[in-house]
Amino acid sequence: MNRLPIAAALLLVMSGCSSTTFNSGLPILVKPQDAAIIGKAEGLPDIARGNQARLAGRLDDAERNLKPLAERGYPDAQVYLAATYVQMDRIDKNRDAILWYRAALPSRPEIDLSLARALINTGDRVASVEAKSLILRARDRRDDPAANSTLLFLYMTRPDFDVNKEAPALADKLSRSPLPADRIAAITWYREYIADNDHAARLFELCKANLDIHLNCFIDLAHFYRYRNERPELDALVDHSLKVFAKGTPPPDPAVLYAVPEPVERLAGRLAAAMVEHVELADEVEFFETFKSQSQNDDGVDNDDAGVDESADLPEAQISPTPPPPDEPAAKASSAAIIEKADLILRWMLKQPGDFPLNAAIFAVPYPFLLPDVDIGSLLKKGVVEGNHAAQFALGDYYLAGQRTVLNPQEAEKNYLACLQFGSTVLGANYRLGRMYSRSELGNPQPTKAMNYYLQAARSGNGRAYYSLAYMFTAAYGIRVDRINAYAFARRSEDSGRPLILRLRVVQRDPPTPSMEGAKEATPGAVVKAYKLLDRLRAEFTPDELARAEALYEAERKAFPVVQRPVRPDVYAGVSKP
Repeated sequence: MNRLPIAAALLLVMSGCSSTTFNSGLPILVKPQDAAIIGKAEGLPDIARGNQARLAGRLDDAERNLKPLAERGYPDAQVYLAATYVQMDRIDKNRDAILWYRAALPSRPEIDLSLARALINTGDRVASVEAKSLILRARDRRDDPAANSTLLFLYMTRPDFDVNKEAPALADKLSRSPLPADRIAAITWYREYIADNDHAARLFELCKANLDIHLNCFIDLAHFYRYRNERPELDALVDHSLKVFAKGTPPPDPAVLYAVPEPVERLAGRLAAAMVEHVELADEVEFFETFKSQSQNDDGVDNDDAGVDESADLPEAQISPTPPPPDEPAAKASSAAIIEKADLILRWMLKQPGDFPLNAAIFAVPYPFLLPDVDIGSLLKKGVVEGNHAAQFALGDYYLAGQRTVLNPQEAEKNYLACLQFGSTVLGANYRLGRMYSRSELGNPQPTKAMNYYLQAARSGNGRAYYSLAYMFTAAYGIRVDRINAYAFARRSEDSGRPLILRLRVVQRDPPTPSMEGAKEATPGAVVKAYKLLDRLRAEFTPDELARAEALYEAERKAFPVVQRPVRPDVYAGVSKP
């Protein structure tokens, strides 16, 4: 019996039975129609089968097929294994992705932009320097059409790299590109900086024109219609979106190794949240305000009254962190009808297949008035068993809120700690853990642990964490007062749109008089006033101390330039009708 044809066929299977083509500089593996087929050989590693598993979201299957061949030096397997690791959304796997992209780069120079994005995802300045070099090489030497959108992604992540301030012009150019990926990049940039200039209007226009290629725009348009109080447009948008979401997530572009469409199951949940949320960080719904800690003041400021002997000559704080007054668009949109709309979306999701019910539970957690009769805890626990990172984070919120189940901070801590390994949940988990340890949720306060987690969250862009750090260095139990550190972190908090307000109990030698505007009597011979921490520190600092504090602030801002700002409803409401 001649065994040579079988041996040759086996070699073809082990090498992927494939040829390589290129699209926009990114490799795609294509099965030849005349490829040999071996019966009962499905268990053998196969490049094309591994990549198909990656595109279908079966990432463990993809790794099983691709890793043995990547280790044997097949460049195509190395490329797709790296892309698989990026999709896994694990911090350690992103490091592995960088290693495999580097291994494949000499023979596949077209993957330089994929490597650049993985480097940017680390958040490391040195890695971002290398990423920019790769992007400029792809643009200037190869004229890669994806180079400009990758460069804009870098500028969003590291705005300090945009020394020539070219991002606005680049976003405008990409918004007019015939390439869908370019227009999506522009939309993402305008969304990130929506409060600047005319960005809200541009985002609205681009989303209306590109709704078919970027389903995330359903969420943006829902915000616009909600805060402009345009109910007919909002109702029509929701009806249309559910019909689109019912068709499933669009298949990913096999030529793009670094971007997979957000699942429609998650988009549907985000649409429901857009009906009721006070527009804040997209990756972190701040539900804690629904059960304020006893250490908070009536206006939600996280500090206790601080006693001083006499009033300093400081201006009364004019910035209030309280919600908008009832006559603003946010209040008008927070009607019973809007809440009912959100609940209807979530109940529609409960009837759909796949991960729709799980995402309904995930997005219901922060809002106890949504799905009040549904056992969302069971859905979340099932999602955790299935490896859903968002479900794990939501389960932590579920136990910490104690609104739908018995308060269980120990279980909350366990789930948040598990979320630290995933890129999409690490920021929120660091912030939640910082709050738990600083607020004695687990018993005695643990200020040192709280500070470590707050610092990780702050340096990943969480403005609330900077706020908390500034307060801790000012008046937190168990932390030595350090006014220089407090100043630097308070400046970063203010950069995020969250000035730190202190309430001071000012002891008076004489009883307060009616002429003391803005003051309220607290105890005999004392009044309570609100001051911005920065104003107080500037008044107290010597010139040398102020110079040192400013230098520390500049160093912090340079090393960690990104800090996310909350989006106020009036940003959306201010966009006029076309």
